[in-house]
Amino acid sequence: MRPEGVRYIGAAPAALLRAEPGEEQWTASQSLDSVVRYQRTRSRGPAGSRWELSAIAFPGSALLVAVGGAGTWLSNDEGRSWMPRSEGIDPDVTGLKEHPERSDRVYATTGGGLFRSEDGGFSWLQSITGLDRSVAHSVAVLPGAPDALVLGASRRAGGSGGALFRSVDGGVRWIRLILGEEDEWPEAPLVAALPGSRDTVFALAAGVAWASHDRGGDWRPLTDPSARPTLPPAHCLAVAL
Repeated sequence: MRPEGVRYIGAAPAALLRAEPGEEQWTASQSLDSVVRYQRTRSRGPAGSRWELSAIAFPGSALLVAVGGAGTWLSNDEGRSWMPRSEGIDPDVTGLKEHPERSDRVYATTGGGLFRSEDGGFSWLQSITGLDRSVAHSVAVLPGAPDALVLGASRRAGGSGGALFRSVDGGVRWIRLILGEEDEWPEAPLVAALPGSRDTVFALAAGVAWASHDRGGDWRPLTDPSARPTLPPAHCLAVAL
């Protein structure tokens, strides 16, 4: 659980900044900086590449961060020390999604697909059955028994060759979705669940917004798919009602 009132910012090159409640000064985590620099000396990635802190999550009482190129790192003491928890996960982590109701379950979107942790980020399992896209971009989690998931994915890292997928068994198996008459887009669709809801999820595909109120089964457009211009290009999608 996030410490009450504490604020965090992830930066590039990879850095974690923290501000205590009521303070305006931000302090960088020297311990994370040290472990990332050590990891870079062992990496075979391109020389001069800029690693970035791509996501922050709070599973249970821990602090979990994703560093693009270095996987995930876990701290149980509010960032004073770190454990690499990248075994079994693609190191190109682009995002972390906390489960709305289970603090020990976390999803990670990566350049190698979607991964799931059932133990607060200590270990990871890949979820690929039924997917024909290798790059995961955004995932919406609808809690239940089991969870329903909606995933935007693409063929390549830049997002080209996008498609939308749904799982009704917590990510064990996936089926490809059709929005209107389309099942592939130039870029990966963006998805987001309505906070506090077990049923409502939204998607943005090629400038058209869609909504589903049955856990991703049926979809209705919120904007006219035939209208021009459509909504402008977006890099993230958030929902608040």
